[in-house]
Amino acid sequence: MAALPKGDVMKGAIEKLLREVVGDDVPISKETIDWVNECAGEFLELLGQEANAVAESAAKKENYRISHDHVMTALKVAKIS
Repeated sequence: MAALPKGDVMKGAIEKLLREVVGDDVPISKETIDWVNECAGEFLELLGQEANAVAESAAKKENYRISHDHVMTALKVAKIS
């Protein structure tokens, strides 16, 4: 599985979500946005690895795709869902 590129991939979306939650009147430092972005990237990478393992074990052929059910199972394995 290809790793997520490091850097600013989700930073804009992360900043937008943070601003929606805390409001525009609360300052959010660049370091905070960077940290949350890094955490989100790590979470998605781990979730993707687990979903891939679930999909691979359920595959009937060599070529398979990760489905919604595989991701939901991965979340349950991680005790998030």
